[in-house]
Amino acid sequence: MQFILHVADASGQHMAVLTLAQRDVQKSAIDLVFDYLGCEQPARLIENGILPQGQLRDFEAIQQILFDKDEQGLYIRDGVNLKANGLDLDPDDTIYGAFRPASHDGVEYRRCDLSVSGTISGIASSGSNGTGYGTNNGGTANVSSQTGSIEELSRLMFLHQVGVGKLIDVTKELAELHDIIKWAETEGLIEIDVEKVAYKLTEKGKRRHDSFIEEAQNLIVRYDIFSDVDIDSSEHIFFDSGHGRDLRVPIYEMEGIDPYRARFVLGLNDGEWDNLDDWSEKCVSESWYREIFEPIDSAPALENFRETLLVKVLEQGKAKMRQEQ
Repeated sequence: MQFILHVADASGQHMAVLTLAQRDVQKSAIDLVFDYLGCEQPARLIENGILPQGQLRDFEAIQQILFDKDEQGLYIRDGVNLKANGLDLDPDDTIYGAFRPASHDGVEYRRCDLSVSGTISGIASSGSNGTGYGTNNGGTANVSSQTGSIEELSRLMFLHQVGVGKLIDVTKELAELHDIIKWAETEGLIEIDVEKVAYKLTEKGKRRHDSFIEEAQNLIVRYDIFSDVDIDSSEHIFFDSGHGRDLRVPIYEMEGIDPYRARFVLGLNDGEWDNLDDWSEKCVSESWYREIFEPIDSAPALENFRETLLVKVLEQGKAKMRQEQ
């Protein structure tokens, strides 16, 4: 059984999803908050499949709202309030009871929505672009200079293909996957299914896979509304009119989200490449990434909009979502 902790600030500007094991949620709420939300090296959470790479900036923003630090270490800021599923969180009680039964695609899990209220100066909903392919500029993605990004995305593709049941024969040498398989074995993400003579995900691997599927689903929840935005000559804004433009790319950039990674995890979530016979070759091919990222490169870019107008679009879109919840 997996435990999904959705953490967000009260305004909904920042959100992160932590995938936890049952042993993690047996501790008191305050211990879990400090052990995970107070983690001073979030990269370790990413490495262990607990936090999606694409949510690092949001996670760090939530940490800044929640914590301050003195010579004795981290402490929760005055005025911060934590609510689990809309109710005040009891810091001394085990947090297990705050996780409610849920299911997705027939898979049972437990989920807790944790809200962090409190503000400090310097935290805003906008930001510079995150790591990855870089800011969209209406040109071609500079894939060749982003080998680290290709490596990361190819690893996601591999874990996803194994996760959806693609049989990768362990007796065959696949040169294009050699480094990825070695990495996955070293990280403890895959093991051999003796009956099928193929790789399967370990529990840790399943958590890693689930984390970037959750990442994609959160992008859908938070940003799909910006896929159809109509702005008239008086700058009145209409959503879901059927006549608008897809403004997710500039909104992603304004929110500090890498639009290339977003497009990739959304493709994985949608099963876009689940039946791709030559996926093992394509996932390490620069030309393939150029092809799938072409819509990002041709999308309206952040610098094509007046900042105040895009802020208005963002605020009205989020307000509309809150009204519909």
